[in-house]
Amino acid sequence: MSRVLSLGRLLGLGKTELASQIRLVKSKWGKPIRIPETINEDFMWLVGIIASDGHIKKSQTIRGTYYHIRVFNKNREIIEKAESVLQRLGCHPQVTSRLDQQLIVEVGSNVLGPIISQFGIPFRRKSLDVFVPDFLLRFPKPLIGAFLAGVFDGDGSYSETKYPRGINTKVRAIVIATGSRRFAWGLHDLLLRLGILSTVVKSDHVQEVMLNNRLAIFPNPVYRVTFRKIADIRRFRDLAPSVKKIPKIDYSQYHNSHAYRTEENRQPYSWVKVKGTVRKKLRSPIKVYNLSVSETETYLASNFIVHNCGRAGRPKYDKFGEALLIARNPDEAEWLMENYVLAQPEKLWSKLAAERVLRPHVLSTVAAGYAHSEEGLYNFFGKTFYAHQYGPRLIRIKIGDILQFLVKQKMVTMEGKDLEASKFGKRVSELYIDPMSAVILRDGLNSRAKSMTDLSLLHLICKTPDLAPRPRPRGSEIDKLIVTAELHRNEFVGDVPDQFVDPLEYENFLSELKASQVLLDWIDEQTEDQILETRKVEPGDLLRLVQGSEWLILATQELGRLFGHKDLLAPLEMLKVRLAKGVRPELVKLTSLEGVGRVRARMLFDAGLKTIEDIKERSLEQLTSIRTIGPSLAKKIKVQAGGLIKADEWEKAKNAKPSEVEQQAILTEYEDSE
Repeated sequence: MSRVLSLGRLLGLGKTELASQIRLVKSKWGKPIRIPETINEDFMWLVGIIASDGHIKKSQTIRGTYYHIRVFNKNREIIEKAESVLQRLGCHPQVTSRLDQQLIVEVGSNVLGPIISQFGIPFRRKSLDVFVPDFLLRFPKPLIGAFLAGVFDGDGSYSETKYPRGINTKVRAIVIATGSRRFAWGLHDLLLRLGILSTVVKSDHVQEVMLNNRLAIFPNPVYRVTFRKIADIRRFRDLAPSVKKIPKIDYSQYHNSHAYRTEENRQPYSWVKVKGTVRKKLRSPIKVYNLSVSETETYLASNFIVHNCGRAGRPKYDKFGEALLIARNPDEAEWLMENYVLAQPEKLWSKLAAERVLRPHVLSTVAAGYAHSEEGLYNFFGKTFYAHQYGPRLIRIKIGDILQFLVKQKMVTMEGKDLEASKFGKRVSELYIDPMSAVILRDGLNSRAKSMTDLSLLHLICKTPDLAPRPRPRGSEIDKLIVTAELHRNEFVGDVPDQFVDPLEYENFLSELKASQVLLDWIDEQTEDQILETRKVEPGDLLRLVQGSEWLILATQELGRLFGHKDLLAPLEMLKVRLAKGVRPELVKLTSLEGVGRVRARMLFDAGLKTIEDIKERSLEQLTSIRTIGPSLAKKIKVQAGGLIKADEWEKAKNAKPSEVEQQAILTEYEDSE
């Protein structure tokens, strides 16, 4: 697939256009199937029914890996729908039956099997390990509804129970049962995306089920995802059209309660029009306490809110929390509903799952002495949130790979079972940079470019993962960057990738080159507006790029000192100051004065004040004649330069009339003179 995408990029085809040109997909020795251009509701229903009442078997044969898909159900309509969907995908399913009247639809496909398995369906222990992948939570609601409909057709049920309060009252419930805890809470999250609030209840009772006319015992717990509100059941019926019939439910007529259930109030939320607001300003700060109304313990008194909403309620007093969203118009009300009430709940995920984040932590754990052996590392990270989420087995694999990398790069030494950080490893840990970045910087300093320039050093730090994400080159910039790469080929550390042999690597190289050019523009005193116009880099991205490069230049300087590159220390120091101030070399001394930035330094330089000594010898009147410099700042600058200020000179400058001293202008009005 990666080769197909690369070919599409080479031909100038987007992913949508490329997908429209693909008619059939087949494995190396399997039968071709028709994959839809975009995932549709039939496909998602099929995934749901396989996740609940089916499985995917992966087996090895003489010819290679083979995937077999099965769906089990006693409902003939469900089996017929599964068969129909598979046929529309170009498969040739077979339907069989067992003695217990269980129907089976099965098909072998080496393309469809791996695709469906990506939706959280494992090849083994499916009933215990199936889960809802995170990307599914970002799907459109119709696709989520179709998936839930498939799950409901497999493991769901709808029930009604008479309630003794009245002849027309019933307790209704939709229940989906599963043996996987992760799958149960994943379904809970998907239902929230549809605006349905469910509960997940764990049942530890031993389950006894008749299978093939034999009593089968399931000792594992069962998780039941349940919701009972009429509004939720009606919403599920509309958004998740299943084969199993869910009757249309009307609100109870007991005490005429249905007369008060407007369309808005049938949902677990309601809109109330705010007629006006009153804002009062306190004369002085006062302490504010949470207020509540006696007996009801709510935060509403005479229709006024007397509490800051947002918590999930107070322990002991509240069973649930309440909050209000105030919309200014119907469009904003719809936006608030989509992004707050029905939005995907946020999940907490450990950032240690990314190897780039985990690498420096492994090194620092050894360097700081928290672990002295490989087993000590496993025990240390086994107590983290990462290990809690992903399990100890996965973290051992990742830490083992990272430790092997650190030992190979001589950041950590291993004698028997003992681990110890080398001087290189300790310095990298103290610099708080990715060990991979440190390796790139070390190797770049050792194998220098033929001509070491500012571009060489800036491009070296732009290759490191610590400066990611880098600005991507636009289509109109690529040709210019290619020409620049050819003109400065001798200034790059390492070989320039071949555009035609490895186009992806060459694209990364152009991105590094663009980041280097942005930094060169910055130290060449180009303004943010100029960089935005020429490089299409926003001020926020420019700030992130500059701040990250400052630290990496410092790290390069420290590694240069460690590995004996004394001739590069002075150029690196100059480059570090220029990056911090955004100036050319001649302004570095002037920007060391407090209150003098890149703009004022250029003004002083253009006025003939090129050194600290020049400022020391000038009068306050001459300093205040420069734009943006008033009497107070002029005095401050001259004192820093070591100049003496006479009393009459200060009084004259302080009492100067606006006509005698040019009025200050805001910094954004200044333009560099070319």
